[in-house]
Amino acid sequence: MRLFSLALIVWFMTGCNMEPRNHTAEIVRLKDTLFQVLPHVQRVSIEVNNDFGEELIVTLGSKELYNADEVKRKEVAKEVSTLSKAIFSAKLPGQGKVLFVAEESTIINAPGSEKPEPMLLK
Repeated sequence: MRLFSLALIVWFMTGCNMEPRNHTAEIVRLKDTLFQVLPHVQRVSIEVNNDFGEELIVTLGSKELYNADEVKRKEVAKEVSTLSKAIFSAKLPGQGKVLFVAEESTIINAPGSEKPEPMLLK
């Protein structure tokens, strides 16, 4: 049983990419680009979540986009996806989403108040 457990741990460790990645330069560049391309956005937060595979999460604080129809939010998510592909290139996470929030001046949001749109990154 111990041998099986050890083999399972080794298999799991070799199957996972345990090498840490630094996305700081890409995050800063994407954030600056989003402020230029989307001038009505007052806040941009970007994180790369590595908990269960890599996921790019972009939060846009804009009352205008938050209150816009779903079609407009999908267009913006597609534009963010295109920019992310160009900026992250080889370091691009496998999945992502854009969160639209009404709060423009702080990172604190009411839980469940965001409007998510998926990004097609791969």
